[in-house]
Amino acid sequence: MFLPTEWNSSQNALPASLIRNPGRSFENYPAKLNYQEAGLALSIPVEVPLGSPVEVLAASELELPFMGLGRKEWDGSRLEQRTAFIEVANAKDGGVVLTKTMDEAAVPGSVWAPMEFLLAVDAAGLIGVPVITRRSGVEQVDRFFQVYLAKSLRLGERLPPGGYRIVVGP
Repeated sequence: MFLPTEWNSSQNALPASLIRNPGRSFENYPAKLNYQEAGLALSIPVEVPLGSPVEVLAASELELPFMGLGRKEWDGSRLEQRTAFIEVANAKDGGVVLTKTMDEAAVPGSVWAPMEFLLAVDAAGLIGVPVITRRSGVEQVDRFFQVYLAKSLRLGERLPPGGYRIVVGP
């Protein structure tokens, strides 16, 4: 409950000098600095060469603190070509129950974002159509996978009764 008082509904409690000069409200409190002005120097190289991120990090004076971070040896083999990757997870505990690499169907769009669906299955099979919860950005791709999951992949026949979260990515 709000009760108007002189402290919250008017300026009668403030001295007249502060009402005329609102910028002076904190002048009675000294500045408390956490850092000395002399200690604020940053060790950034004057000139940073343009190039790969590894070359830019190598030019710093930090003795290469991030060199090799996230890197691992790669044998040079090509990744398998695929149209899409489908992952079906149980909505109750998040456990993955089915994964499928799609390479046989032609998805109508060439560039699309990963999408998500919700799916309900009962003892008789699929309940309705898969519901899109995150779109790909291409309407034809959204419709294609909605039909593909229900009719071509036949998730209603493959999965036990329950709720499922489906992630489809390129």
